[in-house]
Amino acid sequence: MGLELFDWYGGGSYDTEPWPPEIDVSRQPAEGTQRWADRTTGEAVRALNLARKKRGALVLGRFDPPHLGHAFLIRAARETTETKVVVAVFSRPGDFIEGSARVSALKTLVAHRATEVLEVKVDETFPTGSPDPERWVSWFKASGLDAKVGALVSSDPNAEAFAKAAGLELILVDPARQSFPISSTAIRADPWATWDALLPDLHPRFARLVGLIGPEGGGKSTVARALGAHFKTSVGAEYLERLAGGLSRAMQPADVSGDAFSGQRQTNGQVRLSARRFGIVDSDLANLKLWFERLFPQEKPFELKADQWCHHYLLFDDHPWTGAPAKDQPEARRRMVHDAIQMLEANGKSYVLIDGPREGRLKKSIDAIEAWVKTKPWLRP
Repeated sequence: MGLELFDWYGGGSYDTEPWPPEIDVSRQPAEGTQRWADRTTGEAVRALNLARKKRGALVLGRFDPPHLGHAFLIRAARETTETKVVVAVFSRPGDFIEGSARVSALKTLVAHRATEVLEVKVDETFPTGSPDPERWVSWFKASGLDAKVGALVSSDPNAEAFAKAAGLELILVDPARQSFPISSTAIRADPWATWDALLPDLHPRFARLVGLIGPEGGGKSTVARALGAHFKTSVGAEYLERLAGGLSRAMQPADVSGDAFSGQRQTNGQVRLSARRFGIVDSDLANLKLWFERLFPQEKPFELKADQWCHHYLLFDDHPWTGAPAKDQPEARRRMVHDAIQMLEANGKSYVLIDGPREGRLKKSIDAIEAWVKTKPWLRP
């Protein structure tokens, strides 16, 4: 069986790029880390009236996660010294983001030869909020940093006792945090509400995917593009259609479970990298599974791993057919919707059925996504 009996996918009627097809992801303009950090330059830094001195500067904290206020503090530290800035990231078990990831993201941020970012692993008893002068000084002297830095750059007035005990000049920067009123606490509570303040390299960690699935002709591709424009986020096109358009033969099971599967996974990954809070996937891996079972019912179905599902689904119901009469298979489309519901519910996936007239499906989809956002999906993997 296969496309000899079902010709929706494949054939010479498709105009595609040369084989093999590339993934197709549309992206809204997004701030890279350096452009994001440029928001900390200008009047805010000049207003500090900082003077460069011939000694290194130390910036320390949890940076859990790094945000625009931290970028401002590091920028200020850069303005205080003609030599080295050391950024010390305290990490301990159970942090919101593991220390190595914070260090990696901050290294991308500073991208400067004279700025060193290091991880300081401590246990749960080490005070990483308000400085404990005795324990901090003990750590500072044991670290060897006293030979590299002569100033502590901080926005915390409570750091004065530590700076004095360690023999460091305290340079207090915006203690009221008026220039960039954001905190790691606020980001941990709601990364999506504070998206623009979060270091962009960490956005994919909190980005989620909304998959549009269902049979052909229901308006998924049209709605997917419109959702991307509405929510100003990335959209991934269906890879199976692109692959099928380049075949000069009937599709085989391995085309779907192999090449199409791999291409769709790459598409999903790129959508998540480019997403603003969440990205839109037109016919994801779950839909690919449905097509495999529909096209090749004699084959053993493939299963999806936990990390291969989207985080939320819009299931598009069958719609009165408007395509070529030879490709009209109403029973197969209705069965595909039924199978999709069973699959999603059996795997505990959240979804909303998008039905009714074609012209109302975009609004239903927007409403469904906005309702899903209120469930705080960033709290779940």
